Amino acid sequence: METPSPERQVAETLGITNGRARALLRAKNQDVDEAIKHYHKTTLHLPQPPPSPNEENSSELLAHDLEQALLRSTTASPTPTPPSETTALHQEDKAEEWDFVLPRIPPPKALVNGGKDESGNFFLRELVGAIQHGEGCDRVRSYLAYYNPDTVHAQINAPVEGFPAIFYVAETRNPELVRLWCKYGGDINATASCGLSKNVPLLAYAVALGGTFRNDTTDLTATLLSLGANPAPIPKAFFFPLAQDLPTDGPPSQEMPEPLPDTMQWCTPSARALIAARINFRQRYYMNMASILRTHGPRAKQVTWYKDAENLLGVPYFLIGQTPAGQFLIKRLLRHLAKPSKSPLVMVFAGPSGHGKTELARRLGELISLEMEIVDCTNKSDEKEMFGARAPYQGWENSSPLNSFLARNAGKRCIVFLDEFEKTSKGVHQTLLLPFQNGEYEDRKAKATVDCSKAIWILATNAFDDTILKFCEENKTALFESDNLATAEKLVKGLCKTLRTESISQFGAPLTGRITEFVPFLTFSKIEQAAVVHKYLTEVGRDLANPVVVTREEEKQRFLGDIDLQVRKDYSACRIIARDEYVEQLGARSVINGVNRMIEGEVIDHYLNMEDEIREGQGIATYRVQPNVDDEIEVCYVRGPARGVGGA
Repeated sequence: METPSPERQVAETLGITNGRARALLRAKNQDVDEAIKHYHKTTLHLPQPPPSPNEENSSELLAHDLEQALLRSTTASPTPTPPSETTALHQEDKAEEWDFVLPRIPPPKALVNGGKDESGNFFLRELVGAIQHGEGCDRVRSYLAYYNPDTVHAQINAPVEGFPAIFYVAETRNPELVRLWCKYGGDINATASCGLSKNVPLLAYAVALGGTFRNDTTDLTATLLSLGANPAPIPKAFFFPLAQDLPTDGPPSQEMPEPLPDTMQWCTPSARALIAARINFRQRYYMNMASILRTHGPRAKQVTWYKDAENLLGVPYFLIGQTPAGQFLIKRLLRHLAKPSKSPLVMVFAGPSGHGKTELARRLGELISLEMEIVDCTNKSDEKEMFGARAPYQGWENSSPLNSFLARNAGKRCIVFLDEFEKTSKGVHQTLLLPFQNGEYEDRKAKATVDCSKAIWILATNAFDDTILKFCEENKTALFESDNLATAEKLVKGLCKTLRTESISQFGAPLTGRITEFVPFLTFSKIEQAAVVHKYLTEVGRDLANPVVVTREEEKQRFLGDIDLQVRKDYSACRIIARDEYVEQLGARSVINGVNRMIEGEVIDHYLNMEDEIREGQGIATYRVQPNVDDEIEVCYVRGPARGVGGA
């Protein structure tokens, strides 16, 4: 028996029209259970929530939410179910805009290399069906690798039920799977047409998949942009200017191009409202960045493809701020990949704590699949602690983590990250001269020479904080209030020269002479501060959305969960937190503390003050974060779990 569509399930379960069922599903991201619960919550009398923090009238809000969802998500008035439902739905598909829901593709019983008929042919539809029903990235990778790459490349962009296959891949919200698909030739700028909706870009579809922290697609959006997705089909009014909240119904008509170019025909008033409801500030931030950054040419892409480092070019989309640092890093690594040297690449990451030094190193390792060893120089400051003792001194046979790492990765590309390098001794500096000069290191356990010429050494330091903070203050306008990247790059180059000079007195001339590049990490602009807040607010929201688990097994317990954290006017909310909490010397750490105290702490206190016990499947409790009339943050308890309505 054919499984009924989600729209039909909701309509039949609730006894409502197809139009209203469709609107409910759109409002609840096509989740059938959530749509049914949402309908019940608007008709059931809910008990009054506890008195603090600030509460809002639940029934009034729920009715308003449903009304807005109905207004924004459908272009046709609800109509009674006609006698022939199948025919009517087919007619509606032709008459209406696409609802950003893909058809369900039946999965194969098993994803078999060569196809279920053992013909050896590549079956895109089978693969898409398996992906849509949860097939993992490793199995998909194995399946694609079985076939001739040219065979896969020739078919991978074919439509499945009228939609490009990559749309089904994006539907998983799995950035790793999207990268894999694109590696085999997936078109990152594919568009879909359905009904009245023409040329809907993949980027817009990715945004439409989100809208809540539970279904967040910020990483997916960043991945698409990092792989070359063009933001041009998204009207610029969605992401410029950044320093404002979007209107509820999206950018007003006077801010839209007139007439709309063909690439934007998809962006009708109802589509604008839907995207405005689901796009978040950080997605707008990354789109704005994509519209400003210079794209990389075919030769850079060719080098990274042959070196299996394609994702290197997308590094800026996995950072907040630090565009000069990201660009410097890409340029230096491209040179290193294009013309390998016997000497390893040695870079100093200099800047105040909490501004992305460790984050950039980690992201670099993840994106180009390099093993990384992080050494905390605060507790391995001398030569013996860092590299291990030499024979016959005590403990020489045990080696050290860094010594073992270099021996294990002899002749391979890898990353060594020396954190707080300014705390190391002159003995460490002396030992590093040989590996930095000719890429050779003596394994103290095996007493053999190790080739570390392909290693990337990153020395992170706060030694030049005063210089960098002063530089940022003196050049605030050019660095943080202008889109002129060329001017900013010129200023930063001058700063790099200053840092190299200061390094001679800090680390000595011999070591400084072997450092390939100084990469300064600047303080955050006001926009970047807000984006950092949004990043950690997203982490809190995702964590709170996880289901409650009540058990005696401590490692599985989760007493705080099933919480829908909603942020209205997310730019303004993040701006206020950044204004009150950001400290230049502490960077992201200062705003993390602010998010924990101002948002998460308020939610936890109220949640634990509820009168009933915590239980699994207790339903969703909703909290809303929003700026108030005094330009302060308030956390409002909107509604608790509906009694008698199923769990999350």
